[in-house]
Amino acid sequence: MSQYRYAATDVLTGALLWDDIPLKVTSASRTINGVGQLSGSLDLQANTALTRTYMRALTPRKSFLWMLQDGWPIWVGRVLDTPVTSIRNHQLPITAKTPEQIFSKRLITGALAFTNADLFDMARALINYGTSAQLGPNAQIAQMALSSGLAGATDTWTFGTSNTVTVGADTYYGAYSDNQDILDALTTLATSDNFEFTVEPTMSGMGQYSMTWRFGYPTLGQPLGTTTQVLKLPGEVLDYGRAIMGSNAANWVIATATANGTGDPFVSASPHGVDTADLAAGFPLEQVAISWPGAGVTSQAQINAYADEQLGVYTAGTMLPNLVLGGGQNPPVREIGLGDAVYLAASSELDPEDPDDGSPGLQLAARIVGWSVQPPNEDQDEEITITAGQLTGQISTGTVS
Repeated sequence: MSQYRYAATDVLTGALLWDDIPLKVTSASRTINGVGQLSGSLDLQANTALTRTYMRALTPRKSFLWMLQDGWPIWVGRVLDTPVTSIRNHQLPITAKTPEQIFSKRLITGALAFTNADLFDMARALINYGTSAQLGPNAQIAQMALSSGLAGATDTWTFGTSNTVTVGADTYYGAYSDNQDILDALTTLATSDNFEFTVEPTMSGMGQYSMTWRFGYPTLGQPLGTTTQVLKLPGEVLDYGRAIMGSNAANWVIATATANGTGDPFVSASPHGVDTADLAAGFPLEQVAISWPGAGVTSQAQINAYADEQLGVYTAGTMLPNLVLGGGQNPPVREIGLGDAVYLAASSELDPEDPDDGSPGLQLAARIVGWSVQPPNEDQDEEITITAGQLTGQISTGTVS
């Protein structure tokens, strides 16, 4: 069983506020291109001599909370809420969210324009704008760094302004500020130009807590072919789910987008966006039309690739498994990288082993797109839940791709 510890630092200065806070955490999660959350509580009767110290270390909005597994930070987020509704249970409930959330409260008050700029350079510029003195006082965020490197792909964007504003029945044209928040700008950019980001907690060379923005184009993590991680049931996997929602399925995705700078439309062309394996297996034709979620398309190849990518969301009935690992198993959370590929081999009443050769009924490769950890305490056992996506392989009822 892993050992968990909780520390707090000041958001603006990075000063250590306390390094061993006796929190009881229910769960903590992280996800690609999004905001993760921690939920827990502090027992106000556990050590009354230090209660004031703990309370100050967990001041909402001013404090970063760090979760360490076996001495290594695996989660960091800003304490936001302590929703006490009664003091009779002697508990201080706590909710914290990962640092991406801060940028939902940082607004672009004027135009941020980029012309043929590298995708990662634009992302870093948005983050730097959100932590710069020009935005306002106390905009800095301690212990935060940006990974270097380029995406190798470029685009042209303007954030923070709209070219039109409608008042009643009248439309006015110009450059009008819409006070777009930076997280919205960043997620729009990432979604439109198909890259991923996350804020990774880590430890500096001097043994200080730190966090780094990581970017991946097109994806974060170790791809299939470079990973050797295999999860098994029976074994480290305690449970899994693989809901097949045929009502949401499609085997032909038609993607459309407006061309950057011209207004001319692009439409994905067959065989792109077509699940030929599904059709060959005898499943009826089901089509869905989707739109590119923003500006940025500059070629037919780009919209074709988008249709191919999104096909995985619709094919096989949007099968998205959750894998539950027990405590003390490999890999520990500190070794689970967002975006990493993983192999799953399982035999269960849902996916019985093959009666001919005894091979597992479920044999899948998937990406880790999020995780949630349930630390051990007197009310719960240690568990890790992995959210997986982009599946390939075999289930007992057929092929997944």
